[in-house]
Amino acid sequence: MCPRQSETGSDAIASNLDWTNTINFKLQTYSRKHCKLRLSVYNDRDFKYNLRKYIDEFVPECERIAKALNDGGYSYCDIDGKSQEFTPIDVEMAIFSWAMKNKDLADMTPPITSTSSGKKAY
Repeated sequence: MCPRQSETGSDAIASNLDWTNTINFKLQTYSRKHCKLRLSVYNDRDFKYNLRKYIDEFVPECERIAKALNDGGYSYCDIDGKSQEFTPIDVEMAIFSWAMKNKDLADMTPPITSTSSGKKAY
């Protein structure tokens, strides 16, 4: 069985991951009333851009985070209570889960301003 992780353990993980990178995916609004953002994938140019960001930056970042956790001696308990090392997909799922539980932080939108051409810029 896996031991319960303490709050101190969570703090230690966070301090060991303060070097992580931000991935600048292209976003688009999907609700003008509430100014909500989502990944921009509905036009070919943005889809290709975000796909390259995912492959070239996000996946390697998840690999680096998983390696750092494993090298730091961190693990998690699987559904059977067995200790497991982290994989990149575990990190990706954790990011998604955190974003879904913290939508107020994950949906922080930049202010909308107008450019000299009159187009909206974020």
